[in-house]
Amino acid sequence: MPLSPLNDNNDHAHTSYQTLLAHLNPSPPLVLEIDILPSSSGPDIQYSSTDHALGIPKRTLIAAFLVARGLFFTYLSSLGHGSISAGEDEGGDKGEEMMQATSVMLLYEPNHGTAINARKRYILSHFHRPSSSVAGSSDDDVVVNGELIWLESYLTSPLPKHTKSPTLWAHRAWLLRLFVIPGLGDSVPGLQGKRKQGISDDGRRLLEREMDVVMRAGERHPRNYYGWNYAREVCGMLGGEVLDKEEEAFDGSLGSGAGWGMVEKVRGWCFLHPRDVSGWSFLVWWLEDWMKMSGCVGRGEDMVEDIVMETEAFVAKYEWRGESIEWFLKAIRRLQTSG
Repeated sequence: MPLSPLNDNNDHAHTSYQTLLAHLNPSPPLVLEIDILPSSSGPDIQYSSTDHALGIPKRTLIAAFLVARGLFFTYLSSLGHGSISAGEDEGGDKGEEMMQATSVMLLYEPNHGTAINARKRYILSHFHRPSSSVAGSSDDDVVVNGELIWLESYLTSPLPKHTKSPTLWAHRAWLLRLFVIPGLGDSVPGLQGKRKQGISDDGRRLLEREMDVVMRAGERHPRNYYGWNYAREVCGMLGGEVLDKEEEAFDGSLGSGAGWGMVEKVRGWCFLHPRDVSGWSFLVWWLEDWMKMSGCVGRGEDMVEDIVMETEAFVAKYEWRGESIEWFLKAIRRLQTSG
């Protein structure tokens, strides 16, 4: 029996809610570009299948949020009164309805802690079911991958608050730590031996994917400190795996090694967004960390100097005046001196 909303007889609100769910939870999951439209654009949700762009009038979103909120708290109430067993059905049909409701709630309010914690509980419930006894269960992979894609849509869309939501960034880090990166979640009861190797068997590729998410979020919302701090956290989780063989692969040429590839990617982003100090700050941090972890301190000095020269050439060519680049050059000089 489906969950019932709390005394909401507004047919239009229910229709809006169901229509929005169909777009927010496609099968298979897709990265969407979601935008909130002014209420004056009319009540209809707009969707372009060619570029997976979703436009939702604000008034329609509010109506759908009220329905979703009613469904969600009805679900929580049923858990509290024992009519739904958390252990038996939290990962079942009613749990899936709850996940759909929270996807709408978090679209309206991205820092809704109760909603995001309910999603965590649902995901964990999958790894405690008998069907998850085999490491790399395809059903578990689908759940985690679907959650990562859903988060990517919210974090990289032109939404007013989502790209800087500490709740959403922390949730993505939680997923990587427990279910994606081998070994990091083994201390959690019930997860030992259930690392999802099929989700990411290549640390470098995973790092590149997460950095792409961060940089797109940075384009949507400049000075995205939450996003770049997430990038630092991911690098901390993956750094050893990505850079373990950096010294062996290092042949002294520009562009060799995974860590240097990340330097070039971030440097290119910074040249496209020279006023964004958060990107420059990450670049300084990564250069210092890369040189220490890879064992390339001596050999990397010339490569760091190349970055300084290219940045100074950029400033001279465009007669650029900005505190962000000036800060970066000073920070790099201090790094070179201390090194």
